[in-house]
Amino acid sequence: MFWHDEARCRQYDPDLFFAAGARSERRAKAVCDRCPVAPDCLAFALECKAEFGVWGGLNSRERRRLIRRGRPAATPAPVPVSA
Repeated sequence: MFWHDEARCRQYDPDLFFAAGARSERRAKAVCDRCPVAPDCLAFALECKAEFGVWGGLNSRERRRLIRRGRPAATPAPVPVSA
């Protein structure tokens, strides 16, 4: 099973994630906020250099900023080792 098979956005019109306007963007981000595969989606968008839309909860401007900062997206945090 691929990550996109579990994506919440599959239940919505794709135009929501590519519509212009702050209201549409907020609605799209709200869907992403509760999506179990948002980190995978964001990693995909960064890898593919998606120029438009909301992916993994970030718009194109936010993704470019993330890339400029040199932060790898959706990299799992290290798991603490208990002694």
